[in-house]
Amino acid sequence: MEQLLSQAVELFQEPYDDRDERDASLPSLRTVATALNTTILRVRKLLITAEYFSTETSRTVQTLVAEGRSVEEIMTITGLGRASVNSYLPYKSLAFNLDQTTVNADRHRVFRRRVKAVSDLHAQCDNRDKRKRPF
Repeated sequence: MEQLLSQAVELFQEPYDDRDERDASLPSLRTVATALNTTILRVRKLLITAEYFSTETSRTVQTLVAEGRSVEEIMTITGLGRASVNSYLPYKSLAFNLDQTTVNADRHRVFRRRVKAVSDLHAQCDNRDKRKRPF
């Protein structure tokens, strides 16, 4: 994970602060995410962890956390959802395996496969019913 963090910083090239203008020729979050084969949100969180990415929202969320506010309080104050609040916070620990998926991610993947299978089955049944009708 630390290697991924350093690669993200290296690829992003210069720190980003929305109060300063950034050269348009520098890589975007999307470019870095593509190069690292990960998501834009993960790259942003990595850069926030490295103190290499700062926006008004990330500063607000981090200030509220430093004041001892809970995620629920931050959600109320900022109007952000729980996932958004957490996405603007730095990683607490870099000791996890990115190649290993979470149980929740696996559950979602299986659910999406099941939904698609049911949808495909309904489509096949609809097509079969249409062929039997003499319209």
